[in-house]
Amino acid sequence: GYFTHREIRHRCAMFNYMKAQRRCARPEFFELFDLEDNFLVELQILALHLWIIKTRMNYFASPVCNQLSYEIYRIMFNEFGVRFEKHISGSRHQWELDCQHACLYLAVALDEVWDSFQMDRHRHNIPHYNPYIFAKVIWSEIYLLNENISLDVLYLWSQYIFDEMIALRKVNDFEFLNGYWKFGALPTLHDRQRTKKDIVKFKQMVEDNNTL
Repeated sequence: GYFTHREIRHRCAMFNYMKAQRRCARPEFFELFDLEDNFLVELQILALHLWIIKTRMNYFASPVCNQLSYEIYRIMFNEFGVRFEKHISGSRHQWELDCQHACLYLAVALDEVWDSFQMDRHRHNIPHYNPYIFAKVIWSEIYLLNENISLDVLYLWSQYIFDEMIALRKVNDFEFLNGYWKFGALPTLHDRQRTKKDIVKFKQMVEDNNTL
């Protein structure tokens, strides 16, 4: 039935998957973050936004949080053969497995960074926002350790991810389950410049904490 828990979870996952899809399709997104317009990057950006959504799903009690996360990734994996069909090479089954592994590896790497940051924050009482937190993962997984990528871009990525996570956390359960929310405004070139000042402030905060 339409109002069974299973159907509600499925609709929630589908609504959120479609939101991530539309976000990643915006051309200005690729321009702002100096992204190459190719299959692997598009796949990773989609996986990144699903991970952001997954962090909100984690606020539901178990097993609902796990069921929601499973469903949204299941939808993405089932879409591979349709959404990215023109990029299939060799064995279709192996290609799909490779895509799944790439997405899950990114999700695990982001999980590890976020979990580690939260543990350190509580243990050492460090500032809640760290402009470096996701930079290394993004540089490694999306830019493939490209040394020509500006640090401003990596720091802007980190702030973008953090801001979207915090905004989603404020969405109540009813609105989230029914898709009554949207991603925030995209950062601008002005925001890229502002990241430099944010980093200076962060360093000062760390130094001040260390002297206490």
